[in-house]
Amino acid sequence: MEKLNKVRSEDIIKGDVIFQNYFAEIFELLKRNKMNYPVKERLTLKNGKPKIENVLFYAQTYDRISENDVSHFMSFTPQLINDLSLKHEYVTSNLPQEVPKGFYKGNGYVIVGGGKYSWFALLGIETLRKVGSKLPVEVILPDTEDYEFEFCDQILPSLNARCVEMNTVFGKQNLKRFDIAGYQYKSFALLASTFENAYLLDSDTFPVNNPDDLFESDLYKNYHMITFPDFWRRTTSPLYYKIAGIPVGDKQVRHLNDFWTNPKYYWTKDNEVPYHGFPYHDREGTLPDWTTESGEMLINKNFHYKTLWCW
Repeated sequence: MEKLNKVRSEDIIKGDVIFQNYFAEIFELLKRNKMNYPVKERLTLKNGKPKIENVLFYAQTYDRISENDVSHFMSFTPQLINDLSLKHEYVTSNLPQEVPKGFYKGNGYVIVGGGKYSWFALLGIETLRKVGSKLPVEVILPDTEDYEFEFCDQILPSLNARCVEMNTVFGKQNLKRFDIAGYQYKSFALLASTFENAYLLDSDTFPVNNPDDLFESDLYKNYHMITFPDFWRRTTSPLYYKIAGIPVGDKQVRHLNDFWTNPKYYWTKDNEVPYHGFPYHDREGTLPDWTTESGEMLINKNFHYKTLWCW
């Protein structure tokens, strides 16, 4: 551990063996505990993302997605639930509780590049500078082939940005343990970035105001993480909470993103039985509606280090 604590940010992006070996053990833990019972609806991929055929529309705030509704959007076998419950508990119990000292320092933006996404990233970085952002940016390259001398060594430095090669950070052989694609790069990009306070931006995200102030906001100081709502309603299965060991209560504690109005004012004669009458994700212990946009997130990696591995 003493050697690990001596590894610094600049060592990481150059390919530090101690850092790579540390992550190799975590990768092995995850690999050994992969899911044994794949979900049929999630097997077909398109551009690295599951291809979902049945899209349902709950467009109005009064559309009540009850426990019964979210329980039937997808089907899960008892074997899968038992398998994931055991493995989730084992993995979360054996993940490192704290990030070693020296790994991550400072504030900055993290963008996944590579191929056309490097071009998108450049446009996003230029937009950051136009709205007044001064913080550095790291463009994470998934593959060695994504490195371009002009882009990484001539253009980005003039914008207070630089390339970070994922294969160099983690070691090519370590990354071969996983078939990473699409949105899966985001969590690995955050782990590969050298920033402690990292603002993850999708490569096609363009700010309209300077986001630098969020790093110093009271909201961030209180929670060490800021996420943003997505367009979609939350349809997380109740079985997720069972697998993760998160207790869900029977009481309504909010209505969508309204955390202030007393829930009793949402009751009608039609939902006198609260367990079934209001949206499942208005219940205590659940994640609130709406869903969370994964393309923008500000997170303190030292404070929420374990969270990055479970994302």
